[in-house]
Amino acid sequence: MTGQKGKKVLIIEDEAIIRTMCQRILNGDGIDVDVVNDGKEAEKAVARRNYDLLLVDIRLPGESGVEFYKWLVQEYPEMALKAIFMTGNIMDTETMSELKAIDRPYLLKPFRPAELKKIVTEALGQS
Repeated sequence: MTGQKGKKVLIIEDEAIIRTMCQRILNGDGIDVDVVNDGKEAEKAVARRNYDLLLVDIRLPGESGVEFYKWLVQEYPEMALKAIFMTGNIMDTETMSELKAIDRPYLLKPFRPAELKKIVTEALGQS
């Protein structure tokens, strides 16, 4: 991930194993990573810090990833363009409809480290 060193990424994920895996992989490539468990925590993090990229789980406790994204569009529209979604729920028609309506890149869980690195590298290269 050449050129990604020092970039700031927020991971919004309620599953500890996925959150930790993403954080380790991205930290290993020199990316500064913050992690939160839900949409409300993510709102606070975004208000405190400008991120280069947001990795957002669609299904979160409390405020969902979609609800967080709608808040982001209203409050920080430039940061909404930096969101990548994650979901393991592709069989659910509601989830797929939400992803199509949002029209942002997404990762399907489970994903391999190489897939995470690829989508992050591509997204950070555009920022």
